[in-house]
Amino acid sequence: AMVFQRLNRIRDAVREYLAIARILQMRGDNQKALKMCQAALRLDPGNEDVLTAVNLIRRGAEAYEETAVVEEPAPQVATGLSVEEQAEADSLTETVRQMAAIFEAERNEQATEAREEVSDPIEKARHLAQEALAAEMFRDEDDAQESDSGLSKLERDALLGQAMDFETRGQIGEAISCYRRAIQGGLKLPAAYFLLGLLFEANQQRPEAEKILTIAAKTSAYQEATQLILTAS
Repeated sequence: AMVFQRLNRIRDAVREYLAIARILQMRGDNQKALKMCQAALRLDPGNEDVLTAVNLIRRGAEAYEETAVVEEPAPQVATGLSVEEQAEADSLTETVRQMAAIFEAERNEQATEAREEVSDPIEKARHLAQEALAAEMFRDEDDAQESDSGLSKLERDALLGQAMDFETRGQIGEAISCYRRAIQGGLKLPAAYFLLGLLFEANQQRPEAEKILTIAAKTSAYQEATQLILTAS
């Protein structure tokens, strides 16, 4: 969202937030859908489409239809932005779209997943951590407020989105870097430590994995999984 603002692409950002809100509402997650609408309103407080979506969600209406939009020419790189910054904006756009696709896939598989119980403690902890990170990204906070390390919540959320994107692409080193930067930037969430520890282990970085998983294991939800990982040969 920060990059969209620098690129003067607020309309694009709002459209992506609304797309995710619609999918969340279709899943029955109205509270999270409202949070996505609130994020869109922070970018464009008077946007009628967003206000309409908020009204429909609060009324408990069925998933609203997306407003038809006229296709516009692809935006040019804004003055003062480097090619790298433009690439970062495009990457974040793709990440948001992938998140929307994941939400849609989860909706289609929801009935099946409800019948299947995860028995593997490590996978169970992984799912719990992923849900915790998703909840963190939906959590409201003053976007202008920075941590002692200088990162705002929006910046940390962007890093989390990039980390998940890199992980799905199999780019473990890049995912590790994003998680570490988010943590160093003020994210003190056991779920983030656990997922970072899993990545270190997958990347055969056992000393780093042991250090970070030990921190995650201070939370009871990750103790059993951490013990299994660290005692494996």
